[in-house]
Amino acid sequence: MNWKDWLAEFQRNLAYTFAGRVLFFGLQGSCRRGEAGPDSDLDLVTVLDRLETADLAAYRTILAKMPPNPRPCGFICGLEELRCWPRYDLFSLYYDTEPLYGSLDTLIGIPGTEDARMAVRVGASTLLHEICHRSIYGRDLSPAAWLGTVKQACFLAAARYFLKTGRYPERFAVLAKECTGAEQVIAAAAVTKMVPPDCIPLLLEYCKQCMREVNNSAV
Repeated sequence: MNWKDWLAEFQRNLAYTFAGRVLFFGLQGSCRRGEAGPDSDLDLVTVLDRLETADLAAYRTILAKMPPNPRPCGFICGLEELRCWPRYDLFSLYYDTEPLYGSLDTLIGIPGTEDARMAVRVGASTLLHEICHRSIYGRDLSPAAWLGTVKQACFLAAARYFLKTGRYPERFAVLAKECTGAEQVIAAAAVTKMVPPDCIPLLLEYCKQCMREVNNSAV
């Protein structure tokens, strides 16, 4: 089953199981961006009117009845939790999600410049910590092992792009085409899934640059 048919069937089952309770359903990630590969996950976003433990079991049951491929993953919460979520995290959730049912506008409002700036600040500091931790304690330091970190750096680059242009890039390929320097290399690596051999110093310096600039309100 192709991922679009899988998604449509899952959405029907979701609406049936949680009748009248689904406030929002959407698609994130590489499939949404049109940059999926054969091993890409299908990133789902679900917001219910509320979230109980029984709802998690019901959601799992829906997934268990679906074909195993494509492989689903994603985000689920209730409305109250969504509205309490940190705005910097809602920034990427909002802009990287294609609505298939409902609207995040009415649930959380449209994230803006201050949310993007905090996304850069928190994203860069979190990523720098990960880079340092993995560089010291990680067992696999091959370029391929850093692909997930490179993708996270791309979301950081997307937030910086928003601050500079007022637009959120629909695809990582936009960053690879329009950005320069480290951001161009990072975005190209995320698109091609070919991480450069110097990815550790590249990512480390990029995070440091982001932290300096946002601290000085340069972006």
